[in-house]
Amino acid sequence: MIRTIQSHVFIDGPNIDMVLGKDVLGRFPRRFERPRWDRVRDFCHTELGCARPTFVLNGNRFSLGNPELLGFRRVLREFGYEVQCPRRGDEDPVDEYIKERVQTIAKTSPGCEVAVMSHDNGYAAELKSILSWGGKVSVIGFPEEMSPRLVRLREYGANIIDLEHHVGGFDIRLGRPVLNWRD
Repeated sequence: MIRTIQSHVFIDGPNIDMVLGKDVLGRFPRRFERPRWDRVRDFCHTELGCARPTFVLNGNRFSLGNPELLGFRRVLREFGYEVQCPRRGDEDPVDEYIKERVQTIAKTSPGCEVAVMSHDNGYAAELKSILSWGGKVSVIGFPEEMSPRLVRLREYGANIIDLEHHVGGFDIRLGRPVLNWRD
């Protein structure tokens, strides 16, 4: 199948990390328990039609002297991600950056395809707007941890995609329920 519309994928890195640790595992994730970002990238390419997903990190917390963060950023770029580290006075520059990008895409590209990997409701209004204009929306993460506003987007045609079970984003089983929400 040849895709004529380029999709846009935004990954809320801090949100995925926090929900994985706090809500799914109940502790700080070990290295082997984190998502396999190469698999996530492949899924975004083959299933969502996104050539270069955007991985967003909180620039307010990103220290250039932190070798672990610098290494993670470098690995993401080598995997083919566009990496953004917005710095703003806002409490959450990641949410603001993704919201602004989604709003711009919605205004300039009717019928666009957008996916957001996150659990919070910060993007629900913008994603609902895309759906109301005939665009396609996917929300990727752990469905049982998503905000109700994101889950309700299914009523308007959004796809809810499980990061573990549909994407195959982990080397281990996380012990979560299998919810068959994908359309």
